[in-house]
Amino acid sequence: MNLIIRIILKFFGEEKIDTLMLLVTSILVSLIQTSGISSITANIINTVKERDQSKIYNLLRYFVFVSIVYLIIFYLYRYYQNNILTKLLQWIRNELAYLLVKSNNEDFTDKNFFKFNAPINRISSVCFMFISDLFTFIIPNFAFFIVICSYFMYYDLWMGLAFLTVNLLICIYVYLILPTIIEKNDHYEKQFSENEAYFLEMLNNMDKIVYRGQSDYELAEYKKLIDKTISSSYDFYSYMNNQGTILNVYVYSIIFAFLYYTTGQVLKKKINVVLYITFITIIILYRDRMATIIQQITEFVEFSGRANGVLANFKDVNYDFETIYKPVKLTFDKITFENVSFKYKTKETYAFQNFNLELLTNKKNRSGYADDKEVLYAECDFVEFLNSADPHEYLSGFNKFNFDQ
Repeated sequence: MNLIIRIILKFFGEEKIDTLMLLVTSILVSLIQTSGISSITANIINTVKERDQSKIYNLLRYFVFVSIVYLIIFYLYRYYQNNILTKLLQWIRNELAYLLVKSNNEDFTDKNFFKFNAPINRISSVCFMFISDLFTFIIPNFAFFIVICSYFMYYDLWMGLAFLTVNLLICIYVYLILPTIIEKNDHYEKQFSENEAYFLEMLNNMDKIVYRGQSDYELAEYKKLIDKTISSSYDFYSYMNNQGTILNVYVYSIIFAFLYYTTGQVLKKKINVVLYITFITIIILYRDRMATIIQQITEFVEFSGRANGVLANFKDVNYDFETIYKPVKLTFDKITFENVSFKYKTKETYAFQNFNLELLTNKKNRSGYADDKEVLYAECDFVEFLNSADPHEYLSGFNKFNFDQ
């Protein structure tokens, strides 16, 4: 997951202004929903019972004003969210291409770069969905939770602390079951990948299968893989459904306890009716938000599983190339290659042998040498000598072993 984390953190670093504004507007939206609209709604309900027309219309005007402010802030929230998400997908593709090109080395000798298209698309989609859900669900819901905990503690410290504690217990429970969820999802993703690979292999060799009379055998083998995939899929989703049910029961237990406590407080006249109605409105919003969060747990685990399946394609990518290969001002006039041979670590045959070339450092030089579809490009920007059979390379009189690249 290092690659995905690196990409996401770099994106946040480049988009820190929009990210900060998104966080601020998200908190403001939650504040207006709780202490603004919910409180005014409770006051209107209570005033209607008193039949005070003047007060009712004043509250309605105040409600309209707060609603307009809410719409403006929500528009800004969506504006910054769209700024980030519209750029995100293409930015990720560009970043992956940049990493591949910049960190290309001999470890990529046998790579078919056309096969990177599907992994790049999949990682781009995973990162996009993750960040999209982060900005659409996680940040707003986290801001809402902080706001309502603060609101409850402001009016009743012990109730607010109890509400915070029981929700932290939910987080601990999710943390404890997360390894099992990931394990089951990884097993499902592995079975799905094997199924997909076998299917593609069947399509690629369809003429051979039919010619050899192996149709029934191949279909039977494919059916076995399908059954395994269905079984692992059912195991994962049924487990998630069971855990989701447990979490929902826990959330509703919190809601029932909260309603019982606040009802007792209003009957004892420790809180007024307006605050009581405000609390009920907020707890209903809390119920809806928690239902969304519980649903998102499954999606986030699926994102992670899909990403892990394709990250193996990028295991040779060097993330630190920017710090390893630093530009150096050359102090000599030319670079001379004399009788240089080279082969990749993964191959036994040489890519070139007895190569001779002279490069001038005061201009851009490029020379190509082709053998068995492999090309050596030697440039003044960066020179690397590896596995020379007879190393007599000189850099304007300096032996290569005394040269700090």
